[in-house]
Amino acid sequence: MLKQIEGVDIELIRKRVLSKLTPEEEERFQRWLTKKANRDYYEKAQYYYTKGRVRNASEIDTKHVWSRLTHRLPPQRSRLLKHPVMVAASIAAVIAVTALLLILLEQPADNVKLAKQITSIVPGHRSAELILSNGQKVRLGNEKQEVVEENGIVINLGDEEVIYNSDEDISGYDLKNTIRVGRGEEFSLILADGTKVWINSLSELCFPVNFNESVREVEILSGEACFDVAHDQQRPFIVKTPGHNIKVLGTTFNVSCYQNENVIETTLIEGLIEINNQQGASVPVIVRPDQQYVFSKYTLDSNVQRVNGANYIAWTHGVFLFEDESLESIFKTLERWYNINVFFETNEKRAQIFSGRLPRFENVDVILNMIEKVSDVEFNLQDNTVIIK
Repeated sequence: MLKQIEGVDIELIRKRVLSKLTPEEEERFQRWLTKKANRDYYEKAQYYYTKGRVRNASEIDTKHVWSRLTHRLPPQRSRLLKHPVMVAASIAAVIAVTALLLILLEQPADNVKLAKQITSIVPGHRSAELILSNGQKVRLGNEKQEVVEENGIVINLGDEEVIYNSDEDISGYDLKNTIRVGRGEEFSLILADGTKVWINSLSELCFPVNFNESVREVEILSGEACFDVAHDQQRPFIVKTPGHNIKVLGTTFNVSCYQNENVIETTLIEGLIEINNQQGASVPVIVRPDQQYVFSKYTLDSNVQRVNGANYIAWTHGVFLFEDESLESIFKTLERWYNINVFFETNEKRAQIFSGRLPRFENVDVILNMIEKVSDVEFNLQDNTVIIK
């Protein structure tokens, strides 16, 4: 029978090994340690930490680590980094992940042996398909080029993002473009008003090539997108989802509405948003920073909960951040990004809890090794299917 292991942050385990816990953290850790299954988990994790090349905090060259990490991540021109909350969150994430990545990434590959040798499966990449108003399809991510829409708007197609050039003298607000991002892909675009949108794997967004004078409206048909909305007091920005509308003036938020998920999650990072036109509700709901609006597509129920907003946009900065999430939930994310299929041999494994920070642009074998080191799961790979047992 599978041992049930309750979630605890990997960073807490690392600090315990290094005798760096605060009194409050030690109290929390001791409560977690009362169960035998959790003690076994800790002993296994402790072994890998103490056997790593870095044995204590004083051995960590933080400047070297920062250089290593930023070298691994793709260049980010995100305006989000200008926001104080994101700067603080990014620094905290790097500090928390430093020791773990040094230990796990710098160890010889044979320190952890998967149940079956895994053929390298590379991470996702910058790619997408743009559908113009006339139905023409353009593949994005291959080369830079310019496209002129029927109303004369110039679209700059870069290898990492699409930029729509605004022209107040040009009408044609009814012309819509659609961007489709497949499995194993991500892309970003800058709308005609200057709003930047990061679009995650298996997502589809529809938007006008130029906004009118009264409202800015886009529609996320499915998937996940992060919006950094250009402020315009006179023209509210509205995002339509399959369950409700999100109204903003200028703010940063993330929307997740995948077709195979039961809920739509809207997470606010900065500013203020209003949820309206929801099925089954007549009163608008105001959402504030570090709050998440959760809407059930089946029961039509909704609630607002407190979250760490930075966790939900970490993917735009090349990092997976998981906090007390089930393996089933985690591997839904990895399926979309690595374009793999996942099969659980037992339902118990689906419910196993994991917390940690993982690099988004590493091959899948690196990710599986890191998870396997601090859990009691094993992975097999058959063709493009990961079997978890």
